[in-house]
Amino acid sequence: MIRKSLLFFFLLSLAIRVLTALPQQHPGNMDEAYHTVNAITLASGGGFVEDFIWNYLNPPETVTHPGNLYWMPLTGIIAAAGMMPGGISWSAGQWGFILLSALLPPLGYLIAWQVSAKKRHARSAALLMLFSGFYFPVWTVIDTFTPFALAGALSLYAAWRALETGHYRWAILAGVMTGLAHLTRADGALLFLVICFWFPVSSFEFRVPGSRFRVSGLSRNQQTKTKNPKPKTRNYLFFILAYLLTMLPWLIRNLNVIGTPLPSGGSKTIWLQSYADIFSYNKDLSLQSYLAWGWGNILQSKLWAISINLQTLIAVIGLIVIFPLALIGWWKLRRHPLFQLSGLYLLLLWLAMTLVFTFPGPRGALFHSGGAVLPFVFTAAMIGLDAAIVWIARRRSSWRVGSAQKVFGGGLILFALLISFFAYARQLTAEDPLAAAYAQTAQQYPAETLMLGDPPLYLYSGGYKAIIIPTEEIDVALQAAERYDASYLALDKNFASHPLGPFLSEQAVHPRLKLESVFDETVYLYKIMQSSK
Repeated sequence: MIRKSLLFFFLLSLAIRVLTALPQQHPGNMDEAYHTVNAITLASGGGFVEDFIWNYLNPPETVTHPGNLYWMPLTGIIAAAGMMPGGISWSAGQWGFILLSALLPPLGYLIAWQVSAKKRHARSAALLMLFSGFYFPVWTVIDTFTPFALAGALSLYAAWRALETGHYRWAILAGVMTGLAHLTRADGALLFLVICFWFPVSSFEFRVPGSRFRVSGLSRNQQTKTKNPKPKTRNYLFFILAYLLTMLPWLIRNLNVIGTPLPSGGSKTIWLQSYADIFSYNKDLSLQSYLAWGWGNILQSKLWAISINLQTLIAVIGLIVIFPLALIGWWKLRRHPLFQLSGLYLLLLWLAMTLVFTFPGPRGALFHSGGAVLPFVFTAAMIGLDAAIVWIARRRSSWRVGSAQKVFGGGLILFALLISFFAYARQLTAEDPLAAAYAQTAQQYPAETLMLGDPPLYLYSGGYKAIIIPTEEIDVALQAAERYDASYLALDKNFASHPLGPFLSEQAVHPRLKLESVFDETVYLYKIMQSSK
């Protein structure tokens, strides 16, 4: 019976994901353009190579350099796998994400069923994974959302099953999924740390053979049965080995091209003093410069990150009304190992994206990685809803518990559906004239290296090579342009508050800049003159 339900939700999800993807015709931001351009290069036989520079954290020697030294490679690999048989296009690259995202609702169903053994909970969790609010429009784009959510949630689920059954196959699956999550996003390493911590800690837990986890608020036939304890050392080793083998090809590649298993540029984002610093050319990003910034500024940045990330947790991951119900449900499930494990990961993720990666976290990293906990949030919310209704019914005799649980459960799904359509409509109606202006620029200057605001989008629009405009003053930008032989500077209206903003519409002049063209009243193209030195 459960297999039929899983198949039903997969097919339903697949149909809706296809319909969702049809109007999505192009990348919507730099992240999506980055993965798409790299997928095109990979599908065309160019390997992991980039013809653009979008940050200077570890500045390469030349514009063309080994790729994926900041963002991980799996997203591009999935997109390239769709492009190879389907043709080099955005739509062909989406197919892998459509198929993988269709697995998320069945996974939500499976997790809820394993926890509560109630079809109503399982169906609701599946539908909430299908219509998941602000995540709904991003499941089918070429980005890290879908592969990380699927691999991350499966790694936690498989680790729990390895703990419960003692079977090594679950430990291997957990290791592989953790490795795939890490190959999708660098912060996937947090999953590895959490599970590595969890396996030995769980070994010290005392359980009576054949006993059940007592989850307050659930009936006896809903409790998760505990298997006889089995040795965990073997599973622990299988998990680590499977993770390392999954990561090994990429680690070897990095050793060959940069001399280290993992790049170090991402760690510099710990020392950012603003998000714009990620695009700086020669700013010192180190512990010393960070401390020199002052404890007052550091504390203020942490408080800002706490505020933004709490909003993300409550409104984006928790869909506002689901969040308090999920808290209640998580408390009811506090003795359940799966929710201890997933709760530990969510806590570590939130702390890392708030106190460590203080600027990347609030600017999208928490949103991207938070998808891995959605099945657990939605499952906990359904259990929390039931518990809340039971509590109210004890004080209002007119309430029929069963009917109220069905009605309010349906209301939650309807609310999630409305937020999903709102987020999707906002995505489709968002206008970005930059791509069209970039395409015109690329046609007129087909073999020139440009310095501009979105290098991956420029290459996607037909450009040759491009480097990012640094966040510093014009003299620093010209240093970067000279180093990488950039011939033109392309400013757009997004740089109005940038130090180079006055150069829009010739509001400022410089002896080495000459305004040549304006494309769609969007991109102001300056010729970079040779230095007189």
